[in-house]
Amino acid sequence: MSTAVARRTLAARPRVELVDLVIWVILAALVVANLQLNPSFLELDNIYFTFGSALALVLAAMAAGLVMLIAEIDLAIGAVMTLANVCIAAWAPESLPLALLLGSAVGVACGLVAGGLVSFLRLPSIIVTLALATVWGGVALYVMEKPGGAAPTELVDMILGPVPLIACVAVGIAWSWFSRTKTGRRIYGLGSDELAAYLSGIPLHTTKLIVFGVAGLLLGWAGIALTAVTGGGDPLVGNPYTLQAITAAVLGGISFQGGRGTLWGAIAGALVLVLITSVVQLSGVSAFYQGVVNGGLLVASVALSRLTTGRWLPLPRIAIASRKGSEDGD
Repeated sequence: MSTAVARRTLAARPRVELVDLVIWVILAALVVANLQLNPSFLELDNIYFTFGSALALVLAAMAAGLVMLIAEIDLAIGAVMTLANVCIAAWAPESLPLALLLGSAVGVACGLVAGGLVSFLRLPSIIVTLALATVWGGVALYVMEKPGGAAPTELVDMILGPVPLIACVAVGIAWSWFSRTKTGRRIYGLGSDELAAYLSGIPLHTTKLIVFGVAGLLLGWAGIALTAVTGGGDPLVGNPYTLQAITAAVLGGISFQGGRGTLWGAIAGALVLVLITSVVQLSGVSAFYQGVVNGGLLVASVALSRLTTGRWLPLPRIAIASRKGSEDGD
């Protein structure tokens, strides 16, 4: 591995490619389709409603995408959101500040646990997060055995107004800034080539821990948004979000191989899924087919990744490093 490769890895930045623009074309087409089915779709109240219903998925998709940028995967997304939801509904039904603090703390704690196991013990993220999904789901059932509790009134009122739209834009802008910081470049460098990242001096363990911690914070906020939408707690409410969040991230151009894509794409992917649901409902199609649509979109997105990168899923790190080393040697 040459020092030139290591330097390029250290300076890695988010790249916008042609495939990343496809999701925005799809989003625009879905806006037109919704407008045809509902002429009042672009009225301000409807826009607020759309972003209010999409906020939880947007934040979850950003969390999934952030972890994917370092070539890892999080299968505990729905479980973390559920745990934040039931904790808020059970312990902070009347206090907005406490609800915000509790949801954020639960998300960060869950993220750091997963990040610690992946980064310091070097366990596969797919196994770690799958196991933790069961753990967090069990804790959620311990906190609340059946649907109940309540969300703070102020939180429910916030989700009905402009706050979700402002939150989506604000988080996206924050990511645009963060991705250009030293830590942001390290994330892309680590996702592009872990061996080169190590040789360039990137602290692998710390960077992975930060990624999982920030992803956990986003999931905590997603749990808060979910609580505002549902108005209470449910120990099973977050289960569908894992597949939806990963689908949205892949649709948005974030690669399973890491190092490619932006969280703006994940936001667009989440909005696409929400607008597809809206089209299905306005068209009178049974909601049963929504799961079929989401699964099909995930397969199609991975297929698109195959066409644009030449590989289906990440090869083992050792195999990648060996191949790159042999290429550099030539």
